[in-house]
Amino acid sequence: MSGVSDDEALAATKAYAVIGELVLMASALDERLNNVVRLVCSLPKSALMEPIIGAIDSSRKVEILRNYASHMRSKEWKSSLKKLCEQVEKVNKARNTACHSALRFEEGSPILINVSAGKLLKNLHNNKTPIASLEVAIRLGEEALAYSTVVIENFERLEVKLAEKQSIVDAVKPPSA
Repeated sequence: MSGVSDDEALAATKAYAVIGELVLMASALDERLNNVVRLVCSLPKSALMEPIIGAIDSSRKVEILRNYASHMRSKEWKSSLKKLCEQVEKVNKARNTACHSALRFEEGSPILINVSAGKLLKNLHNNKTPIASLEVAIRLGEEALAYSTVVIENFERLEVKLAEKQSIVDAVKPPSA
């Protein structure tokens, strides 16, 4: 990097590593959302389903899950699904900030500054994001990944129970002529 001290170059390298980790975390969470959306919408497990669901923007997946949660009877399941949605939204917001900001230095410390004209005019006094806040989002993402496993396991158990019930119904049905 030209025009920066060795300390700033080292700090920038560390900041880029944090940004990269955050981007990968958001991608991992989006992949988990694919699975949750498939289960919640009772879509079949197939090789083509993941790319189809994957084509849906992460914010739309969160919207689908939030709407589904609002119709759930179990308060525990409802709150767990909403919690997952909130965590994913926070990580995605941090990811968007990281990906659409410029890295600058203030007093030798790296910060992200949103240089988009629209955002800059909306937030003249609050357009700086410290790298440490991205590290907090990464920790939240790790928590959300672990939490998503529980949510997925719950819906997978439900999927099995529903399949068992359906097989009982199918076994009792008289054959059609």
